[in-house]
Amino acid sequence: MREVLSSEALSPWQPSSGDAWDLKKAAHLGRRAAFGARREELDLMLQQGPDAAIEALFHPGSNASFEQLFAQLEGFFFDLSRRDGLQRWWCYRMLHGPGPLRERMTLFWHDHFATSIRKVGRGRYMQLQNETLRKHALGKFGDLLLAISKDPAMLIWLDNRLSSKGRPNENYARELLELFALGRDHYEEGDIKEVARAFTGWTTSSGRFVFSKNRHDAGEKTIFGKKGKWGGEDVIDLILENPHTARFVAGKIWKDLVGEWLPEDVHEDLAQGFRESSYDIAALVGRILRSRAFFSEQAHRSRIADPAEYVLGIVRRLESRPRISTVASQIAILGQALFAPPGVEGWKRGEAWLSARWCLLRIAAVASLVNLRGASGEARWDVVAYCKKHGLKVDEQIVDHFLDLFVDGEVEPATRARLLHYLNHVDRSGKAKKGEKGPDRKSPFKPDYRHIDNKVRGLVNLILSLPEAQTV
Repeated sequence: MREVLSSEALSPWQPSSGDAWDLKKAAHLGRRAAFGARREELDLMLQQGPDAAIEALFHPGSNASFEQLFAQLEGFFFDLSRRDGLQRWWCYRMLHGPGPLRERMTLFWHDHFATSIRKVGRGRYMQLQNETLRKHALGKFGDLLLAISKDPAMLIWLDNRLSSKGRPNENYARELLELFALGRDHYEEGDIKEVARAFTGWTTSSGRFVFSKNRHDAGEKTIFGKKGKWGGEDVIDLILENPHTARFVAGKIWKDLVGEWLPEDVHEDLAQGFRESSYDIAALVGRILRSRAFFSEQAHRSRIADPAEYVLGIVRRLESRPRISTVASQIAILGQALFAPPGVEGWKRGEAWLSARWCLLRIAAVASLVNLRGASGEARWDVVAYCKKHGLKVDEQIVDHFLDLFVDGEVEPATRARLLHYLNHVDRSGKAKKGEKGPDRKSPFKPDYRHIDNKVRGLVNLILSLPEAQTV
C-alpha cells in the first residue's frame, strides 16, 4: 500500500505493477467491510479481483436455508425478551449470516442511533429497531431517518412518545439535529424547539407507530429559517435539504471505513456525491470501498478495533466454534454491550478502547476464545484440524500463517524470531523434566497432536496480544 494525495483520494483504485491486489489488501477489505475474512474467503477474493470482491459484498445472494434456520432458532434458542438473548441472536447473524457488509453497517447505525434496552425495557422493540436498521443499512438515508423517527424503541428512548401540543418534548429533536443528521453548531436553539413541535403526536402503542392528530401541534413553525405548518415528515425533508447533513453523515461513514484522514476537499466531494445520489448509502459506501484512499497507507490499520470487530474477527478467522453466549459476553465484557450503549452518543471509540483496563480484558478475552473447551472437554477451536486443513506442518510456516492472518505479517524481525523461539522451546514458566537442562531448553517443533495443540494455542494468544492485532 502507498500513501495517496487528497486530489486522488476518491479516484477508483486499480491494481498496478507497483501496487498489486494482494493478501494484505483483501484482508483489509475483509476487516473494514465485514468482520474479518477466513483464509479460504481471502483466497477467493484474490481470485475474484477487487471489483468482483466488493460487488459480492453488496450482492451476497439469498440464503434461504440460513434464514429458515435462523427463524427456528429465534423462537427456540434465543430469548428475545432479554438483553443477553438479543445479543446472542445478533452475534449469531453477524458470524453466520450471508450478508456481512449489511451486518457491518447495521452495527454502524446501531452506534449512530444509539438506543439502550436499559430504558426501553422491551426486547421485542429493540429487535424491531435492529431489523429496521438492517433493512435500511444500505438504502437511502432519508428513508432510514424517517423509519427511526417512527421506531417504537426510539420513541421510548428519547421520550417523543410523551410529546404533545402545548408540552413538546425536545429530547428527540435535539439528538436528531445534533447526533443523527447535522452535527453540532449547524442549527439554532430555536430550531430544536420548532422541530419538537413538528414531532408532537408521534407516539407508539403495542409496539407500533401511532400518529395522534389530537396531540399534534399543527401551527406554523420556523425551521432553518423556513416557515410552514411543518410536521415530522416535513422536518426530514428540510434536514435532507440542509447541506450540513450530507457532510456530517458522509464524513462519519468515511471515518468508520477509512479512518481519521479526511482532507477538506475530499470531504466536500464526498458530501456532494452523497447529496446528488439522493443520500444513497450503498453508493456512498461503494465509492469509499473502491477508492484509492481506502486501499492507501493512510487507511491501513489506522483504527482501533471495536470490541465486536475484535471478537468476531478472531472467531471468524480461526474458524472456531465457541458458544454464541461466549462471543456475546466477551464483546460486552470488552465494553460494547450490544443493545445497551452507554448513552445517546454511542460508544467512545478509538484510543478509548486501549486503556490499561481494556487491554488486560482483551488478553483475557483472547485466552477465553482460543483456549475454551466444552463441557465434555472438547476444544472449541480444533487446532490440529485447522493446521491440517491449511497444510501447516513446520514452525516457520505456522508462525507466518498466523502473522499473515492477524497482523498482515507486519511485525519486526525480532518479534517474529521471538515467536519462533516460543514455538521451539519449552515455556520459561514450565519445569524441566528429568534429564532436561532447564525450562528454556531447545525443543524443535514436532507436528504431533499434543505439541501442535499446546504450542499453536499459545502462539495465537501471543500474536493477538500484539499492538498490531488491536487494529483494523
